[in-house]
Amino acid sequence: MRLSHWLCIGLALVVCWTTLGSARADDPASKKKAKPPKATASKTESTADSEVVSAGEASPASGSSPSSASRAKESYPPADKVLKGAQTIRGLITMHRKDGRLFGEISSSVLNKDFLVAITIARGIGERPLLGGHSWGFGDDWIWQFRKVDNRIQVVRRNVRFTAAKGSPTARAVELGYTDSVLFSLPILAKAPGGGYLVDLNSVFMGDLPRIGAILKGFLFSRDRSTWATVKGFKDNVELQVAAVYASNGSARIDSVPDSRGLTVYVHYSISRLPQTGYKPRLADDRIGYFLTVVKDYSKKDQLDKFVRYVNRWDLQKADPTAKISPPKRPIIFWLE
Repeated sequence: MRLSHWLCIGLALVVCWTTLGSARADDPASKKKAKPPKATASKTESTADSEVVSAGEASPASGSSPSSASRAKESYPPADKVLKGAQTIRGLITMHRKDGRLFGEISSSVLNKDFLVAITIARGIGERPLLGGHSWGFGDDWIWQFRKVDNRIQVVRRNVRFTAAKGSPTARAVELGYTDSVLFSLPILAKAPGGGYLVDLNSVFMGDLPRIGAILKGFLFSRDRSTWATVKGFKDNVELQVAAVYASNGSARIDSVPDSRGLTVYVHYSISRLPQTGYKPRLADDRIGYFLTVVKDYSKKDQLDKFVRYVNRWDLQKADPTAKISPPKRPIIFWLE
């Protein structure tokens, strides 16, 4: 067969194959099966958009807004179930005692206010420094604030050691240079009957808050053996006492404790509102010995010594301000425990 015949046959086969391919492409059945990549991508994007909207993102059609989302976050369950059968103790902080737990209402009058926290060893173990009646805290003042952050209440210990004149650039520098200490972050359990935020105070006080374990080497706070001894509330203060049990393996020998596997220290916490009495601090004088409170004041022009030393003294005021010598308006009262 000649070469021209082979060329004609090959050309005919190519034409037939091309025609058959175009016919398959026009077949309606093949169109049903075909899924163009572009259409698939657009469908995926549409699905993703619908998921975003359903998840609560802002959308003009949905009418949602950040403020409505914030209100949704502020909704808390009622406190009825949590406080059912609880004993209520009213005072500076309204408290509810139930089944070994203590709940506190952190109201707007309490939030972001300064409170003085004094810790005392109410009953000790007969060994120094854990002696009954002794104050605790290693000479440092404890100033607390309760702050609301999102759905939690933070217990913050204020940093009062550094200061500067209010409104000055130095005060801004002190604010940037020093921070407070967040001791606890308590979840808000419910909206309290009085309108405050209900939190579990066991998380704060049923632990080694006073760091007694640093003195009792080899002992750890035992949460399941510790209990509330007394809980009292007053207008300007609340008084809490914990029978704190510290446990060890029993190898420690303490003559005044019958069994060192579990010794009990009664720790008293007094949380008081800072009174506004017009008290004027008095500067210390090196010629006379006093117990001092010392702060570092960056507003002082003296570059060598920026510390200010105040005398720890009673706030005694004259009953008769015009008299040279007068009995005090409020005498000093000592409470013997």
